[in-house]
Amino acid sequence: MERGELVAESYAPGYNAGSQLLGWSMGKSLMAIALGRMEALGLLPASPEGPLFPEWGGDDRAQIRLAQLLQMTSGLRWQEDYIPGSDSTHMLFHARNASSVALRSPGLHVPGKHFYYSSGTSNLLARFAAARLGGPQAQLDFFYAQLLQPLGMNHTVLEPDAEGIVVASSFVYASARDWARLGQLLLDDGRLQGRLFLPAGWVARATAPNTSVNEPRYGYQLWLNDGGAALRWPDLPRSA
Repeated sequence: MERGELVAESYAPGYNAGSQLLGWSMGKSLMAIALGRMEALGLLPASPEGPLFPEWGGDDRAQIRLAQLLQMTSGLRWQEDYIPGSDSTHMLFHARNASSVALRSPGLHVPGKHFYYSSGTSNLLARFAAARLGGPQAQLDFFYAQLLQPLGMNHTVLEPDAEGIVVASSFVYASARDWARLGQLLLDDGRLQGRLFLPAGWVARATAPNTSVNEPRYGYQLWLNDGGAALRWPDLPRSA
């Protein structure tokens, strides 16, 4: 891609421009952008108040904010290792509701102070969005009608868990061109065909370093190059 135009592409045998490729953690970024789109449409305030989930209303997890879930600084205990019995493997391959594992996780750190990469928090975001939108089917309808179709992401499929909520951490399939369209939206500061598609300033918020003391180079479900003592990828621009 250059200046919004496709200039070159190449595929291995058996794949083409329409092949739907498993994005794994790129689905996390799509989830964050979906929340930005909800905010743009007035379906979500920039900083929701109160406990994000009723199950958290009676303990310290009530202090966790949406931005901290987006930045993976919620402080929730989590085991991201992909070994038998870990939180991640149980979430992806055993739980009927992928978000239920992280929903039960206790707080381990003060929210906002410690970064830990957690696919569980990505599925908490999906659970939160589904509740705001009116349920699993309403969430899927929103993704397709208000995000994927306007962006021209017509070769994208979202895989839900057994209860119908999108497994945002891992199970999004899209063509290479569709993934490029999503990246172009961020590069264009949240504008689509010259008009705001995401809230003004949302991309700046999404790409700002988080407030953790151990790893600030992570934004809204996006790895950042800058924000710490050194660039994550020294050969790339700071804005990469």
